Amino acid sequence: MISIETLRTHRHSRAAILADPDILLIRRGYRVRLHGDQDARPWEIWQSINIARLHALDYQSSQRLVFTGNSALLLHGIPTWSTNSCVEAWPSKSDFQLRPYPAVQHRHTVVPGVPVICRHKAPQSISQIDGLEAESPVEAVIRLTLNEQPRDAFVAACMVMHSLSGFDRFNLEDSREKWLFAFWGVGVVLAWGRGLPDD
Repeated sequence: MISIETLRTHRHSRAAILADPDILLIRRGYRVRLHGDQDARPWEIWQSINIARLHALDYQSSQRLVFTGNSALLLHGIPTWSTNSCVEAWPSKSDFQLRPYPAVQHRHTVVPGVPVICRHKAPQSISQIDGLEAESPVEAVIRLTLNEQPRDAFVAACMVMHSLSGFDRFNLEDSREKWLFAFWGVGVVLAWGRGLPDD
């Protein structure tokens, strides 16, 4: 398992910190060091970098942010089609316009840069996860259905259903019942979401 150590830097930071190849630049003023990444798979490194990007945006923001869509699903631990999707959040006060996150050069892989998207529709159900706020998985799927490609939304809906159903191969009857409820719930939500305006 990879853990993330955060380093806030400024122009007077020690040169040793800035030159260390194990300290990765996420955004100006925000760097991280990954621990336990020696034998990690590339997608695990990408996931850690993407979570660090969410923490960097929250740290550098002067207003309350709620992460939405793919960013919310990442915080909930639900995988989606893309391993490096854009960072998206709803700001509580005013819209923000930020430059995209730069690519991150890790020893074993390069995590491409991603855009930052400001969402205008406020989330209804919010959870606290690791010090960050994220909309519920079902709301995230609705948002993806409205704003992303059908394939991405379909995969996200399937992964959310899998997560909500809590499938247990040793208790098939109960698992089927939970899965049908999750399938029905996500289906109703997706059908309802198609009638909403984008964002």
